[in-house]
Amino acid sequence: MKGTALMRLAYEDWAGQVMQPGVQIHDADSMFQHSFLFEEERMNGLFPDIQEQHGIGNSCNIGVVDKTSQKALAYSHSIGKSTECQPSM
Repeated sequence: MKGTALMRLAYEDWAGQVMQPGVQIHDADSMFQHSFLFEEERMNGLFPDIQEQHGIGNSCNIGVVDKTSQKALAYSHSIGKSTECQPSM
């Protein structure tokens, strides 16, 4: 979690504002004027368009979510023997 916390601090320092989901406008930067931020959220059947993963572990069924449209775009963790979402047998 240190890497994501440091990334958030760096983003907020650069942007001069608290990080929030959705569109961010950066008037002070001539090269990067917009960013769009997604969030991670446990699926829990909230997004029926995406089938649940068949795995075991704390990192299973966590999605990358666009809070603006309330759509899940992808899983943030894959199923694999070296991950915290193990294949279910």
